[in-house]
This record gives sequence, structure tokens and C-alpha cells, in this order.
Amino acid sequence: MRSDDTAFTAALLRVSNIASMPAGLPDRGDGALYTRMSFLLEHDDHHGWQIRFGQNTAVHR
Repeated sequence: MRSDDTAFTAALLRVSNIASMPAGLPDRGDGALYTRMSFLLEHDDHHGWQIRFGQNTAVHR
């Protein structure tokens, strides 16, 4: 989604070297947490692009 002053973006991340997976998160046994970060951005002439909303979702693969 994008208009002249709003945009949506998502990134798939891998966080490695986790000593122990926090309770309730998927553990694949590889010491990594997979997560999807989603952001809604808004642009204005004074501040440029700013994140207005963000969501972090654990990915179950």
C-alpha cells in the first residue's frame, strides 16, 4: 500500500545466537528466532518519513 504520504513495508528478520527461546515462541532448534516486522509510515514536509505503527510477529515455519 502506498499513496503520496503513506507507505507500508515489511521485513523478514532472523535473530541468531539466542541462548534460550522465550516461552510461547516457535523454537526450530537452530538457535534463531524468525520474525516479520511490519511498519506503516507517514510523510510530512517538516519531518520526512516517520513510523506511525509497527508490529512484530513471530514466524512459524
